[in-house]
Amino acid sequence: MDQPISSYVDGMNVLGIIVFCIAVGIAISYIGTTAKPLMDLFIALDHVITAIVNVIM
Repeated sequence: MDQPISSYVDGMNVLGIIVFCIAVGIAISYIGTTAKPLMDLFIALDHVITAIVNVIM
């Protein structure tokens, strides 16, 4: 009877990260041109991460 109802599992917080990322994307879309520098930053990060993955593979 001392066990909690749900126990912690590794990777359990992934859903929270996904929801946060979707919310940020919606907010950036809603703001529009004011958020363009932030959108450009995420696009640049996408290119950098893709290049790193290509080098590793």
